[in-house]
Amino acid sequence: MVAHAAISLRVSLTESCQFHCIYCRPAHAKILAREAATPPAEWISRITTVRRHAPIEKVRFTGGEPLLYPFLDEVVEGIRGLGIGDLALTTNAFLLASRAAELAERGLRRVNISLDSRNPKTFEKMTGAHPSKVLTAIDAAIDAGLEVKLNAVILRGVNDGELLDLLDYATDREVPIRFLELMPIGPTAKDFDELYVSGAEMKARLSERITWTELPYSRSETSRNFIGHWSDGREVRCGFILPTSTPFCDGCRRLRLSSDGKLVGCLAQPDRFDLDQIEEALAVKLRPQRFEDQRAMVSIGG
Repeated sequence: MVAHAAISLRVSLTESCQFHCIYCRPAHAKILAREAATPPAEWISRITTVRRHAPIEKVRFTGGEPLLYPFLDEVVEGIRGLGIGDLALTTNAFLLASRAAELAERGLRRVNISLDSRNPKTFEKMTGAHPSKVLTAIDAAIDAGLEVKLNAVILRGVNDGELLDLLDYATDREVPIRFLELMPIGPTAKDFDELYVSGAEMKARLSERITWTELPYSRSETSRNFIGHWSDGREVRCGFILPTSTPFCDGCRRLRLSSDGKLVGCLAQPDRFDLDQIEEALAVKLRPQRFEDQRAMVSIGG
């Protein structure tokens, strides 16, 4: 094994998803039927192969929507059996409420839940769904003992007026929230200039009600993190993920494993690699961002 810093591996278990998030998949696209599910043993074999070539510190299961993958419980348990203890899930949470406790028992440790709005009209505009099951699932995940984070992609004229509401909700639930800048990729690329809200603008808007204490930043982190202080004494951990205004490529140690078993080194590059090509996959992070290959986020694990 070539000496490497620890890798965070994002595993896209499926491209299927029941949501139509406007920054991920076009509104006119058909909802994908469940493709033939890769057997759990194959996923464990793929991850074992990657692990032979670089140390994997954590595995994050993504999609599509990973809860639509029918053997998620078995894969979680199998990867934990490899000795990888930091197992996480990124999900729309529509199906999470009834499964949170079981997944925690199998070895899942953390869950990132997409919550772009609590307003039913805004949520439906952004995802094609209703937020009620997602909000129920957040409470279920907390009750199951999972470490919960909320993610919100902020779009101008769509949900940028709901920053304070989302932050207030996260505060009341005592869970961290991260606000994400839009990237010029996928269905919203053509309208990027109109929709984009910088992290600096988000933070400035919130500063009308919030004072901030900045937390230490590591080059390997995706977000710039703060403790937000409300005037009533409440506190919340808040992060800003800034791939457009402040790229974090030089410290990035994330690789993506696509649903068809290929490594993707960078969302801004079109290259795909075999499982033993760790050096090549990591090297693309050093190139200038291109975003020329306009794949939908759903196909590369977000």
